[in-house]
Amino acid sequence: ELAIQANSGTQSADTRAVIGRELDSLRESLLALANRDDGQGRYLFAGSKDGALPFAWTGASARYSGDEQTRLLQVSGQRSVADGDAGSEVFRRLRTGNGAHEVSADGANRGSIHLRQTGVYDAAAVDGGSYRITFSGGGYEVRDAGGAVIDSGAYSAGQSLRVRGVELQFAGTPADGDQFSLAPARQQDLFTLVDEFAQLMLAPQTSDGERAGVQTRMQQALTALDAAQSHLSSVRAAVGLRLGAVEDAVSTLGASEIEAQAALSDLRDVDVAEAASRLQRQLLALEAAQASYARVQSLSLFDYLR
Repeated sequence: ELAIQANSGTQSADTRAVIGRELDSLRESLLALANRDDGQGRYLFAGSKDGALPFAWTGASARYSGDEQTRLLQVSGQRSVADGDAGSEVFRRLRTGNGAHEVSADGANRGSIHLRQTGVYDAAAVDGGSYRITFSGGGYEVRDAGGAVIDSGAYSAGQSLRVRGVELQFAGTPADGDQFSLAPARQQDLFTLVDEFAQLMLAPQTSDGERAGVQTRMQQALTALDAAQSHLSSVRAAVGLRLGAVEDAVSTLGASEIEAQAALSDLRDVDVAEAASRLQRQLLALEAAQASYARVQSLSLFDYLR
């Protein structure tokens, strides 16, 4: 919500600074959540190293001191479930940009051109390489990491460019020499993502180039934030599945407990005299059956003839 609010053209430098401070506060709240314990001194997101704080803010990123291990709890004779998630899986290993690639504007850009959105139009053509797009004289040129030109042509405002399976949609008018880079997405943690948003609120926007640069960074940050929310939703869904397994095990154990209580009640409430009498009758019947069986087994045709 704050990112969308900050992306409005009605915001001033002062109001953006206020939003930046609120984002700093949210980052601290997220860090406190990631360092929460279970009330008994075990940190929830530290993996098996749950005796110490798992996350520490270094000023630019979050350092993780936990590990990747999670304990398994036996909930039934044949089933075990993890008792938590490692913080590295929950709050780290997010991807910049759209998760596959990221786009950045050169800091020296002077035109109003900025990135509106990116997408993949041909997954088979995506090679994970790095490319640089330069606008000049009403046209554009795409060079690979080695400096070789791989594409060029005329450019008009709002035109989409395609680079190795990736589609880039721009808005605004470039100045000669304006450049953008396309590179594979990097890993980052959620705290760094929020911190970058906060720092973006303080970025100057006094010229067309500065405003366009902020727009490009904002688009990429919003896309990354959306991906982070999807990731956290997936984590919560996995937790829900494990909770369902635990509830099923509790239900099964509850039914077994009822059966055991009924059996125990039958044993405690038995009439000893009546049970002894019934046992004696059953023993007599058993002895008679055994004697009859032995007599029948001993009979043969020779015995009959005699």
